[in-house]
Amino acid sequence: MGCRHTFTCTDCSLTWKVSGSGEIDYGKFARRITLACASCLRVKDAAVDLLPQGMYLTTLVDLPRLPVCAVCGSDQVRVWKDGDPCPSCSGPVLRDPNSAFRWD
Repeated sequence: MGCRHTFTCTDCSLTWKVSGSGEIDYGKFARRITLACASCLRVKDAAVDLLPQGMYLTTLVDLPRLPVCAVCGSDQVRVWKDGDPCPSCSGPVLRDPNSAFRWD
């Protein structure tokens, strides 16, 4: 099962609910990765699909390219993980320890 957490920037108060693992998070039916967009400055989980040869993605090495931003469609995205700064203001981001939500 995958897991989603609530993250909040302590400087600008932006909040998002994402995996934040820095790797591909996967459940039984879905594969997701957390991305920060340099264009709209949002953090979102993005779905990743099967490899062309039909193998499931399990690591970032298997991913041919990162998906585009789900908010603005930009390809100026990077993997975001717990401990990374806020993409909007570069402030510190805290994970709510009571916010874990399991998904499949």
